[in-house]
Amino acid sequence: MITKELMPDKTEEILQRIARHLMLHSSFVNDCGLFYGKMGAVIFFFHYARHTGQVVYEDFAGELIEEIYEEINVGLPDTFAKGLCGIAWGFEYLIQQGFVEGDSNEVLEDLDNRILERDVRRIKNFDLDTGLKGLIHYVLMRCSNKNSIPVLLDRSYVTEMISGLKSLGTKDTEISDFCSLLNSILEKRSFDYNSENLLYEIIGNVEYNGKNGKIDPLKTEESDPLKLSYQNSKKLSPGLGSKRKKIQPG
Repeated sequence: MITKELMPDKTEEILQRIARHLMLHSSFVNDCGLFYGKMGAVIFFFHYARHTGQVVYEDFAGELIEEIYEEINVGLPDTFAKGLCGIAWGFEYLIQQGFVEGDSNEVLEDLDNRILERDVRRIKNFDLDTGLKGLIHYVLMRCSNKNSIPVLLDRSYVTEMISGLKSLGTKDTEISDFCSLLNSILEKRSFDYNSENLLYEIIGNVEYNGKNGKIDPLKTEESDPLKLSYQNSKKLSPGLGSKRKKIQPG
């Protein structure tokens, strides 16, 4: 892991370049999604605002949220990387991290309804981007909010999700872990969902390439400073909490 002590200047320089690029171009991106679109930029800017203590980045994140509300439509796929599932995960993440205020059940009601229409028993791939893995992360994220238990997620849906995992016929540690977490939901036991690990994976999909001045979807060696910044931002004083954005049901 690259540490700030080893590269004190490069870390902040990379982050500043990413911030400048995203502020110039994010509003023109047609993708509202989590990996390559506006929701991913929203999460970046809220963390960067906390990291720097500059409210301008939080304000810009709020503007992007408004754009997502305006542009979201029934034609979007229900996938995790570029669709409704990832957008819903992003909103829940923002609420749980204290970046925005809102009742998850109210804010995400329409998205929940649309996403839960998908028959998990028919999903035959385990990909994070478009498959069952992304949908599971959405369910776990929603159910990890102890202050707003998702009213639309019933036992039958979670049971079918576990059956869908088992039907993949793969003996994989990650699949076993997911089954255990989903069983915790069925048994109404508390469980730990680590959104930080998933965020690292998401960050790795959108990197800034200083050589060509573009956001490069390929993972590069500069991913570690981004992860480092995320870790450091969590250690800083929230600072901006008194000005948290309020998000309303769409």
